[in-house]
Amino acid sequence: MIDHKISVELLLEEHPLAADWLLQRGIVCLRCGEPFWGSIGELLTNKGHSAESIESILNELNTHLSEVETR
Repeated sequence: MIDHKISVELLLEEHPLAADWLLQRGIVCLRCGEPFWGSIGELLTNKGHSAESIESILNELNTHLSEVETR
């Protein structure tokens, strides 16, 4: 399960489909082919998301990835 502490780099290594999912929600985690340096929580905080919003986004992302990766 993905939580706010996972680095963006590790998230994308383990779950490459997360980049497109995040981008569809206006969250750019790659720039010039390089992942954001830091955790997904830090990235979302920098984008102005509250702790509740971050939890909601990560729950949705976990659900999406579990559905897509089990196919």
